Formats: sequence, structure tokens, C-alpha cells
Amino acid sequence: MKILLIRYSSLGDVVISTSVLKAVYEHFPGAQIDFLTDNRYIPVLRRNPYVSDIIGFDRTGDRISEYLRLRKLSGRYDIVFDLQNKLFSCLLSVTFSRGRYFRFSKRHFCGGCSEQHILDIYAGFLKSAGIQLKERRYFISYERKKTDRLIGINIEGGHLSKRLSKSQLFRISQHFTESGFRVLLIGTEMSRTLARDIMCRYKNVTDTTSADVAGLIDIISGLNVLITPDSGPLHLAAALGVPAVAVFGSTSYRKWLPVKENISLIKSDYDCSPCSEYGASICRSMKSFGCIRDISPDIIAGEALRLYEQDKKED
Repeated sequence: MKILLIRYSSLGDVVISTSVLKAVYEHFPGAQIDFLTDNRYIPVLRRNPYVSDIIGFDRTGDRISEYLRLRKLSGRYDIVFDLQNKLFSCLLSVTFSRGRYFRFSKRHFCGGCSEQHILDIYAGFLKSAGIQLKERRYFISYERKKTDRLIGINIEGGHLSKRLSKSQLFRISQHFTESGFRVLLIGTEMSRTLARDIMCRYKNVTDTTSADVAGLIDIISGLNVLITPDSGPLHLAAALGVPAVAVFGSTSYRKWLPVKENISLIKSDYDCSPCSEYGASICRSMKSFGCIRDISPDIIAGEALRLYEQDKKED
């Protein structure tokens, strides 16, 4: 039997989907299970024992050209699990399958609710296909390789509503550099200017925003603690067993917080939080996201230090 899973965005969702991957693998012993994803996220699945073949495509390129290139897989799979549920992924599902495909929809499998955990929603989806999701965790084939007194700070987020402010990042960086820690700034080229601003103010701070996903996995695997908003690096930390302080503002921690004992939640106390991953319309129009940016950076740093000390005791 040949089975295909499709999930090509975003980084965190690809990490989360590895729980579905393992469940499918266990339900169909001996099956060939392939995974189609964005070329950028192939490292997340590399060496995964539950994947037979990783099929990459350029999500930033021309979709028509990519579809024509992928058509060689037409009718190859007995079952396709479309975890993306977009127009392009639906087209691929119909093209690749021999008749059976399952399309994932958060709204359908949780009744439109916003508070059910994403892994419970996936469990409902898999149940519709007769598959049981036995473990609420992620599975990637990398090991933690921590060094001492190394803190990571994610200075970016998928949307403005998820990002810590410059003043929060300055204060957190100051706290750790003055306490003898090295700080690695995590992000993308979009946050490179901010990273340089922080480096100009404090010693022992390194900009890693040029790292690709393979580099990001390597960086996070060596951290003592990661400080991050709701984002892909948070889910990578959970998969790698790296302690993390997860800072939530507008997004739902009940839905997206990884189920791990060493992931510590700091959330907004605003009555309107959570609302959505984009923030409320009035907040977006004003580019003001107080729900996350009013959280005390000293509380965030203090919780990260607590996790560091706890992790040291467990060594």
C-alpha cells in the first residue's frame, strides 16, 4: 500500500503533523508512506523513520509549473491525507490518489471551536478514517545537544500580533547578558535589522536570523532555554525536548501550546485574549498588540531562568 501525507505550511504545522504521520504509520504496518512539503521544511522530516520518501516543491514558485512537474505522481497512492486543505493541495490529492483521500479541516472536526487542542482536532480527523492518535507529541529525528548558559530568543512571529516588542526584547537580552549568558537571536531576514539593534546594545549576543530550517534545528537543539511567542520554533523546541517559555497574546494557548512538561506558558491577562492569530481588527488597524506587548519582560526572563535551573538539576 502507498500512502501520501500533504502539509507544506507553515513550519510549526509541519512539526505538529508528525504526530499524524506516526499514527498513520502504526495503523498501516508495512505501507510506503510519503510526505509532500515545502522544500524549506524538508529538514524537519529528514531521517524520520515513519517516512519512506519526502517530496519537496517550491511553494514560492509558479504553482502551475510545480503542478505539471508533480503530475508524474498521478494515481500513485492508494490513500492521500490532505492536512493542508487548500485549493492547491486539494488538486494534488485528487491527482495523486486512486480514489481515497481524506481532507483535514479544523472547523469540521472541532465544530468551529477555538479552544480544542490541535492534536485533539487531528485525533478527530484520524478517527473519521478509522485511525487512532495514541500519542499527543511530535516526532523528529534529531537529538538535543545542549551547551551551558545559552539562551535563545525568538524575535519574530508569523504575524505582528505574535511578536514581542523591541523594548521587551532589549530588556530580556539585557537580563541574560548581564547574568553571564550567551544569547542567540532567532528569526528570519525580516528581523535582521532588529537583531543588529540588539547586538549593538549588548555583548555576547549573536544574530542567527540567516539560518535556514536545518540550521534552526541545529541552533535550537543546543539551547538551554528558548524564549518564544507562538511560532514554529516553539514546536521545534517541544519536539527536541528543549525547555521553552511560550508567550501567548492573541492566539489560543489551549489550542496551540505543546503538551510538554518543560514548556512554560506566559499568557496575556487581557479579557479579549485570545481572539485570533492575526489579532482583532482594531488592533491590526492601529498596529497595537498590547495583549502580548504589555507582558513584563522581567517575568518572561525570570521564568526562563527558572526553567534553566530546573533543567540543570535534572542533568
